[in-house]
Amino acid sequence: MKTIKIIFSCVIVGFVLMAVFTTNTDPEAVSMIDNRRLVKWKGDIDPYFQDRIGFRDRMIHGYTVYNDHVFNEMIHPLYEYGKNGHLFEKLTEEVYDSVHLDAFCSYLKRVQDYCEKRGAKFVFCLNPNKSTIYPQYLPEGYRFQAHFYQLVTERLRFYGIHYVDNVALLQKIGKIEQVFNYKYDILHWNDIGAYYGMNHLLEEMAKDFPAIIPWKLSDFEVQTVLRKNLPLSSLVIDEVVPKYVLRKNEAEETTERYDTLKIHPGYPVYFTYETDKADCPSVLFFQDSYCYSWNKFYCDRFKFVAGLQHCKNLSNFEYYFEVFKPDYVVIAAVERMLSVTFRLPTKEEFASLVLE
Repeated sequence: MKTIKIIFSCVIVGFVLMAVFTTNTDPEAVSMIDNRRLVKWKGDIDPYFQDRIGFRDRMIHGYTVYNDHVFNEMIHPLYEYGKNGHLFEKLTEEVYDSVHLDAFCSYLKRVQDYCEKRGAKFVFCLNPNKSTIYPQYLPEGYRFQAHFYQLVTERLRFYGIHYVDNVALLQKIGKIEQVFNYKYDILHWNDIGAYYGMNHLLEEMAKDFPAIIPWKLSDFEVQTVLRKNLPLSSLVIDEVVPKYVLRKNEAEETTERYDTLKIHPGYPVYFTYETDKADCPSVLFFQDSYCYSWNKFYCDRFKFVAGLQHCKNLSNFEYYFEVFKPDYVVIAAVERMLSVTFRLPTKEEFASLVLE
């Protein structure tokens, strides 16, 4: 019996030591399972090791699968179940920083003025969270008031910012078409939502440049694809989702020509495309994953397009404007992105950014 206890103790100690020695110490490490940067060392050992201990993602995944199969509960850092088979991003109270939002909108106004002084057009594109489009399917007992969306549009109007509201558009379309999937990739719109949302943006831009031609559904081959796992997770699902395939793509990727572009190391995604459409504008597009994962819906509508992750790259707006000298500047963001400050510049940084 004593030997068994010693062996058991050694096994437990071995697991603990293995977890400690496999701790992720990379200061810029990102967790794929909850799509965020891990806690950095600030002298507090508990949150640091809870976030970075070895096998963390595997343990979370195992616990998630167990609860899903046994209790039909979604125990996951990103997702939770709603009604009628819908998944939603992890829901909390509608907490937001109105001061940060005001600083952001004030900065948008400065960007808009900067563009207009140089003969370029500007538009801000607001995209929706799934919860704003389908609040009727949120979990029982959760009351969604859309206060933040109301505040965003109020501040955009207050500052006189030219903007496109895809939230209001997809609230209407979402009543007759499924613009977000039930389970797969619910942090973004699906191809149906992207088709309508990006077309809405193109229609607005075409008021300034009539050569921009919005899409017709016949421009795409409408397909479906079976998704068997959630993104950022091996959790099994079985959902058929829409897939729009562009029948004729006239855009040529030219990203390699800008391999010396100065880009924020934390948000390095960027690309450029060119076409032969000389009458269409060149566009500088600051965006999040709602757009750069769906660039088939806009890249060949322009003479030239440069797409960058907005986030911290917005702090260097003048540099990118001078590099690309666009005819049109677009900044697009999903509602939830505007309620956080860890990706966008802080309110203090926005306030200090001077555009001359």
